[in-house]
Amino acid sequence: MEEDIIRMFNGIMRSIKEDKKEKWYDYFLAILVNLVLLYIANSLIYWNLSFIAANFSDVLWAVNLSLIVALVANVSFVLYDPRWFKICSKIIMNITALVAAITLLTVFPFVINQFVLALGLKFILIIGIIASFVSIIFQILKLLYLMASY
Repeated sequence: MEEDIIRMFNGIMRSIKEDKKEKWYDYFLAILVNLVLLYIANSLIYWNLSFIAANFSDVLWAVNLSLIVALVANVSFVLYDPRWFKICSKIIMNITALVAAITLLTVFPFVINQFVLALGLKFILIIGIIASFVSIIFQILKLLYLMASY
């Protein structure tokens, strides 16, 4: 048990010290996915889907903000890729994703008649909120480690 905790701690420290080296095509794929999601999010209201409530427009600003920030960040990663810039950009992306997830959970612009499905979707949004929060903390730790190593 103690060895597992030490191994887990060492893995976390290794992740803080080292970054996965993304390739240029990773950024282009992220750009493409964000563009598609931006189109879908802004078209949902016009598609007259039965599970999208009329108040979806109340959350569209948060979804658009998150997707546009991710889009701009990934475009900038293609052009400029130092470690500190990526970490700061990821913190900003995670903050906007957190705002979007909290807004979606608060407004919940979905019409789902089955309680289990509605509960499941809310649970997924809560997991997204927790994941965004953990990622923000992790990226801040990476930034602090990077600043301390200079």
